[in-house]
Amino acid sequence: IGSKKSMPLCFDIYEPDCNSIVYRPLVITLYGGAFVVGSRNNSDMRAYCKNLAQCGYRAVTIDYSTMKLRCLSSRNLIRTAYMAAQDLSTAIRFFKANYYEYGIDTTNIFLLGSSSGSIVILHEMFMDNDERPMEIFEEPYLGELHSKGDTVLLHHSNEVAGAIIQWGGILNTSMIDLEKLTKNNFCFIHCEGDPLVPFTYGHCFSMKFIPCLYGSKDIVSYIDDLGFNNYDFYHFEQRHHAYYYNIIYGIGLNKKRFDVCLQITLDFLEKSINNAYYRKISKENCFSY
Repeated sequence: IGSKKSMPLCFDIYEPDCNSIVYRPLVITLYGGAFVVGSRNNSDMRAYCKNLAQCGYRAVTIDYSTMKLRCLSSRNLIRTAYMAAQDLSTAIRFFKANYYEYGIDTTNIFLLGSSSGSIVILHEMFMDNDERPMEIFEEPYLGELHSKGDTVLLHHSNEVAGAIIQWGGILNTSMIDLEKLTKNNFCFIHCEGDPLVPFTYGHCFSMKFIPCLYGSKDIVSYIDDLGFNNYDFYHFEQRHHAYYYNIIYGIGLNKKRFDVCLQITLDFLEKSINNAYYRKISKENCFSY
């Protein structure tokens, strides 16, 4: 489907300079870009990682599968998003397998996404093999969701401690089950007037050939009905997609808005991680890249 990434997928890791704690919580970040643009070097993901490292976390920004704009179609979007979810699953298991080298507390791995990155996270966390769209089975068959990686990685699970979902959505809320929910903490951030990824339900970009998604409001309503309440939900009235992001200027002109989302993230992580442990790592104000 015209993947733009013929080379191995890579990541950049940011970590505190202070070495007082060997194993630290890890935050894996996934950029946005509609599966056709963007990279792990997106300004918002770099800013998140730098700030998280300053607060004592290890943070990585990762590559995932994308496609060429000329290949854009409903079928290719679904297949590319699925391959990106496979990439995320592989990344989680890679860091678990290599926790010693990177100094990771594997019980405190969190995911943070923007737009398509959040779409990847939701499907990686909740989609079962019997819920895969029919497009996955077309030639070439894409395989099971958590089947990528070498033999060592297959011995590790894809489970994490929680996720920050920024302006994301899911193909079907019925994929979300209570058993998986109760293993995690969640934070949802979305603009009510999002014109690209719907706040409730609809076609992304308001284009009929692009798949419909259930946005944050519908996801939260669904998990409320399941009796799950271990989540935060922040929604803004603005008619924006990414609350802080400006396509031309990056986060520069909206730094105050980015800082709002950063503080939401830090507060969420602080309460989601064992408090005694967090007190040891917070506010170290030093990082390396």
